[in-house]
Amino acid sequence: MEILRQMPHRNPMLLVDAVELGSDPATARAFKNITFSEPCYRSADAAQRADQLAYPVSLLVESFGQTAGVLLARRGFLVAGDTSRAVVFGEFSDIEFLGDAFPGDRLQHQIRLDFIGTRLVNLSGRTEVDGRPIATYTNLKAILVDVTDLARNP
Repeated sequence: MEILRQMPHRNPMLLVDAVELGSDPATARAFKNITFSEPCYRSADAAQRADQLAYPVSLLVESFGQTAGVLLARRGFLVAGDTSRAVVFGEFSDIEFLGDAFPGDRLQHQIRLDFIGTRLVNLSGRTEVDGRPIATYTNLKAILVDVTDLARNP
């Protein structure tokens, strides 16, 4: 329920099932269970080859980004109910994909807050399945912006 209070995402786009904060306030660990019933597998059938059922990297990165959002909310960078500001993830660079994840796997995201300013943060981390690295993220930048700056020009 705490994740739902902190994140605007809902099913099917809420891609974080649980978050654990350790004693270091700059780190978090999150989990995402990959299931065959997810929308990305809607057209798949059990007869497909396993490599065709790899979890899409776009959803892997989104799940990691949502973990970053939870960590930022818990650090006070995001304020629940504040609709005047939004966090925009402006840069994902130096991502290395090292393997695949499949239905039945449990993603474990380990994230670190490397820098936090008043409007800019930088994060890094990794994603694993059963201790096997799936992806590393060296540089993730998020910017706190006023929602009026996001409005479309007529």
